[in-house]
Amino acid sequence: MKIFITGINGYLGSHITNHLLKQGHEITGLTIDNFSGNKIWHNQNIEIIIGDIRDKKLLSKLSEKQFDAVIHMVSLDHFASEGDIEFVNSVNVLPSW
Repeated sequence: MKIFITGINGYLGSHITNHLLKQGHEITGLTIDNFSGNKIWHNQNIEIIIGDIRDKKLLSKLSEKQFDAVIHMVSLDHFASEGDIEFVNSVNVLPSW
């Protein structure tokens, strides 16, 4: 399967990615930061895209890849989520909508 995972460098995103790679799935992952030291970056069945989940042009481009599944793991922590509700909505809700 072709699977798109947001937040691929996060705790849950990286564990889910490792599990799915072991099963032989083709993964495309989105991260906002370049953590190239992460061992999952060196797997042949993975494409890492560095970008912002709120970037509509990037999301439009990714939609053309026709993934079989999307796993949305990007989320602000509870401290960041106490701020501007529009910002929280733009990160935690709208991308998966």
